Amino acid sequence: MIQLDWSLGTGTITGQRLYRQVGAGSDQLYATLVAGLLTFQDTEVTGGQTYTYTVAAYNTVGESPRSNSYSTVFGA
Repeated sequence: MIQLDWSLGTGTITGQRLYRQVGAGSDQLYATLVAGLLTFQDTEVTGGQTYTYTVAAYNTVGESPRSNSYSTVFGA
């Protein structure tokens, strides 16, 4: 399991989108989360694989720029 934690900026937030990249692949929308959530546990991981995550908030206007990315090798 990979535990992700973050903080939110200011503004009206409807929800958040978590993007994940596995290895050298392209990043994909991985989960849509409620507005106040500040943590996520990714349980769909494989040992020795690199995972990279970004988060973006969204509302009725659109999606914010994505967060800085976080990369880790699971089981390393």
